[in-house]
Amino acid sequence: MEASFIPFSGLTLRAVFGTNNTNYDEFKDGGGPGVDYDGNKLEYSPEKNNSLFLYYQFAIGKLGRLKFHYDKSSKLGFSTNNNNNKDTNWIDAYSMLILD
Repeated sequence: MEASFIPFSGLTLRAVFGTNNTNYDEFKDGGGPGVDYDGNKLEYSPEKNNSLFLYYQFAIGKLGRLKFHYDKSSKLGFSTNNNNNKDTNWIDAYSMLILD
């Protein structure tokens, strides 16, 4: 889901929310003979992610324009391998912030 809002010229606000439910229905012998990954989550697929974005620009006379950009994104933890081993193949939830 994504929503954008421009309250006045030069300002853009955007919010994004995503949800993801990716499980293997059946993955026989995925980890080798006799090692089934049935029901495991697909690798690199966090269950939830969100982002908040703000962009503002305005004129500063004959000098040009001043721009400000804020972007924060977050993801829940996810596995980097379809074995879903939280000891060796897990990326914890994290957020990234970009300011420029």
